[in-house]
Amino acid sequence: MCWIREMRLIVVFSLLVWILLSACNLQYGFIESEFQLAAESRLPRWFVVPPGYKREDLGMTITLYFRPFLPYLDKMVIYDLGPGHKELLKKIGTERWHPCTARQFEEKKTGAVYPNYSIVTVDGIEEIFEQRVPGNILYITDDPQLRHTIDRC
Repeated sequence: MCWIREMRLIVVFSLLVWILLSACNLQYGFIESEFQLAAESRLPRWFVVPPGYKREDLGMTITLYFRPFLPYLDKMVIYDLGPGHKELLKKIGTERWHPCTARQFEEKKTGAVYPNYSIVTVDGIEEIFEQRVPGNILYITDDPQLRHTIDRC
């Protein structure tokens, strides 16, 4: 009887490990969420529109990865909106909450604050992303007050 209990534990443990590993990208971490950059938003400054394209020809996904004990990681991919959605550019950056949004989370004791702002850094360049309403659409904001309060909120 004891060996049956041990076998059950091994099977359950193996299943848990398999589930965790299947949800994890070994290069980046665990996918937490995925967003689209709004079509009317400009591209982040670390991306340059490729030759032969206009902004309206391009889409951008932002995949947020959770890594235990490390900063959140963002993978941003620019792709052609034509047939096949060909990947054109990819960048990896780190993300943190804008201090004003972090303060709102603390004050309201909730994970749902809109609009909310996060700061994504790629190659030393910071961009502020805005989520205006619940959903998967983000915008880049150039609000001077938000930029000014990055370190002071």
